[in-house]
Amino acid sequence: MDLIELNQRGLIPGPDEEEASFQARAFYNLGLRNTLPTANDGILQEAYPQLKPYDITPDWVPVLFDNTHLSPWHGASAWIFQEEEHLPTGALIQLRKSLSKKKTLLRWYRREDVTTHELCHVARMMFEEPKYEEILAYRSHGNWWGGLVQSSTESMIFVLSLFLLVLVDFVTLNYGSWSLYLRFLPLKIIPLALIAGASVRLFIRQRQVSRCLQNLNQWTPQPEAVLFRLTDREIEQFAKGIDMEAYAKSQHSPRWEVIRSYGEKAAKAASISSSLAASL
Repeated sequence: MDLIELNQRGLIPGPDEEEASFQARAFYNLGLRNTLPTANDGILQEAYPQLKPYDITPDWVPVLFDNTHLSPWHGASAWIFQEEEHLPTGALIQLRKSLSKKKTLLRWYRREDVTTHELCHVARMMFEEPKYEEILAYRSHGNWWGGLVQSSTESMIFVLSLFLLVLVDFVTLNYGSWSLYLRFLPLKIIPLALIAGASVRLFIRQRQVSRCLQNLNQWTPQPEAVLFRLTDREIEQFAKGIDMEAYAKSQHSPRWEVIRSYGEKAAKAASISSSLAASL
């Protein structure tokens, strides 16, 4: 199977993935929809326009409508799994049941945004790169400040802190005294501190992504597609302005063969422009 074609279908080689392992994973995932119950293709097609900057059209991904294991505040989830030890890694997306008939969730989550977000995680299924993963997924549907919460663990900590504060207020006001309530009042700083810390972290990382894109723009006409295929370390390196051409030539892996193809498009376009200019 052609590496570039698979890449454009959202089957992207991982940072440490060899050619044989990648081809086996691609073959396995392309057959998943034959073995799993899945929604109609229209659900996936809704997301394609938003995924265009990342140059992926993941038409093979199984979509299940089921609320099992979804937290009350989650509209969807991407599941990365390995059925058996000898089988390659697979992926599917799970959407809340109500989204099978409605195009919005809680009046502000659009189904195509939720689907787009999870498809980004599926396309990067072999990337264990937590720093920028959520930022890339949120940027796909225009949410530049998404990614405040980096993991489900962080969201759970925040929810638990709110629950504990409500519990403390209830106990101190109903079974304690006003002075006891005031003594515990500083605890309300905890959720505010969590939000403040996450906001500062997000601002710094968004700035890194913006700088990386600015530098990539000088190397390729599709900077967001390249950004989507980088590791956390590479994003930070390119944000600093290292020589991308030299770095790309020094890398030897299926993933970098894909990434170099985006740089080659720019070189080919420049060559054609030069030839046209010379002929005139």
